[in-house]
Amino acid sequence: MALDEQGRLAIDISDNRNLKIHSEELTRKLNKQFEIIGPTLENNRKFANQLISDTVVLIASQNGWLKKA
Repeated sequence: MALDEQGRLAIDISDNRNLKIHSEELTRKLNKQFEIIGPTLENNRKFANQLISDTVVLIASQNGWLKKA
């Protein structure tokens, strides 16, 4: 929603159907990106400096959801 409010989205999420479709896809990709595998200590190191917000922007960019600068 923040990206939309900033005018950065190239996709239409103005209706609930589109918002739901893109939200579900984003959720699946975030879950995959932050999947916990192996020992806790390794996961703590792996995710220590990762921010959800940065990953959201990365996923949105990879999926062509952002307007070209």
